[in-house]
Amino acid sequence: MTLPPTQAIFSAWVAWMQEEKQYAANTVSAYIKDGRSFIDFFVHYQGGEQEISWEALTPQDIRAWLAHRLQAGGCARSNARALSALRTFYGFLRKRFQVTTNVFLLIRKPKTPKLLPHPLEHQVLEMLLSEEIGLAHEPPWMLKRDRALYVFLYATGVRISEALGVTGKILQASGTISLVGKGNKERLVPLLPMVLQKMREYAEACPYALEPDKAFFLNLHGRPLGASHVRGRLHRLRTSFGLPSYTTPHAFRHSFATHLLAEGADLRTVQELLGHASLASTQIYVDVADQKILEVYRKAHPLEKPSRGE
Repeated sequence: MTLPPTQAIFSAWVAWMQEEKQYAANTVSAYIKDGRSFIDFFVHYQGGEQEISWEALTPQDIRAWLAHRLQAGGCARSNARALSALRTFYGFLRKRFQVTTNVFLLIRKPKTPKLLPHPLEHQVLEMLLSEEIGLAHEPPWMLKRDRALYVFLYATGVRISEALGVTGKILQASGTISLVGKGNKERLVPLLPMVLQKMREYAEACPYALEPDKAFFLNLHGRPLGASHVRGRLHRLRTSFGLPSYTTPHAFRHSFATHLLAEGADLRTVQELLGHASLASTQIYVDVADQKILEVYRKAHPLEKPSRGE
């Protein structure tokens, strides 16, 4: 089968990820970046030839691309993600264009260090969930909106994209709300009374009408609040109030899982609450909780403290 031009294949792959596979927007964006990196490299690698012979690529070609990424300032973790992106691309080529080879399966993923998530300390959470800190010269209703969002993120453990997908129907909720998460999977999320209280306080202060079928969290101009805007606001709070560098929207999710496990919640329940498909994804929070226990133990045990004669 004769393959279409490279750019046409690339566009079809992007549409396939978005429409048929319904990958998360962040995943699609990262895979597009990695796919373009691959194509740009090979156009140069082949002396300017625009078309790539996908079935003729060799492991040596792929290793040359990965080495180039490292020389350009990349790391093992970004190379691992890039390999995942191109394996997905080859899966698309096999299904759509009957390309039978997948050279990327012959390349081992680079070993990456295990990075434990950083939950926020309780004192930082108390600051963020109260109305003690805020950005200067802003309408008071935006402070109430931020507090409602932060309380919602920490109390439910949802992803920022899931939280910003909530509509005005949440004001009619009682004990749970239905959310569509990663992989287009729907799940029930429990709502604590405090969450609903903060939501109502924000709704009463908001100068815009919060309609049941439209976005609940709005920006200054009454349009749906974006994830990048939330990240930017937290960055400004970090700078202004000396908060930890890992004070991000996702840190609320890390804190939710770690604190639940520290208080005795079982792993399977936390998995369901987080919407993880695999228990292994949730297991990392046990490692965080165990590490915290060891830190407290080492600081508190008399044998770890210097003797008075020293």
